[in-house]
Amino acid sequence: MRPPNARVQRARSSASLPCSPQMRRPLGTLESFPVAAGAFVLLSACRSAAAPSEPPRAMTGKATYEAVADASAETSTQVTQRLFIPAEPGDKNQPPLYPDDLLAVQLPPQKIVVRIVLDALGHVTSVTTNAEASEADPEHRAEFETAIRTAVEAWQFKPAVQRTFVDSPDDGSGKPPYKMLKAEEPVPTYFDIRFIFEVTDGKGVVRQAR
Repeated sequence: MRPPNARVQRARSSASLPCSPQMRRPLGTLESFPVAAGAFVLLSACRSAAAPSEPPRAMTGKATYEAVADASAETSTQVTQRLFIPAEPGDKNQPPLYPDDLLAVQLPPQKIVVRIVLDALGHVTSVTTNAEASEADPEHRAEFETAIRTAVEAWQFKPAVQRTFVDSPDDGSGKPPYKMLKAEEPVPTYFDIRFIFEVTDGKGVVRQAR
């Protein structure tokens, strides 16, 4: 005969047994298997055993971004391109004159760099000297600058122009789009010129270069 306390002793001894994967089924699955009462106590003991603790894992985060289109904004397949056409100097523009009172000084070539600013109509609005880029005698540089300003302020220019083009709309023919002129307007601009003053055969000569 089985001792009266055999069930209790079996339950106590089963607490030290390792639990196999098969023993970790949900309790609801026991109805489909013929198990003894002692086995039920063993399963209960396995389910109540505490799992070994694991060290906390390091947590990392990452953020990304993307552009979001404005749903209320109008969309267009046309591509805009701009073309800048520089100002053109007039044919009657005269270069500066070499200062007469400096011819006898026999200076080496004097190089004066100026910035000429034009408005949208092609008129000269300012002439300023770039002292750092210039190579001129400090004692006489002001006289050369005056000669430049006197000549340049009377110059005429064809205004600079900015043209705006767009691609032609898709006509369904499968042909690539062509450029369409959308707008053309005169714009203000500026440019730098280097004037070179030198004496050749006793005569003052002025050359200019951009």
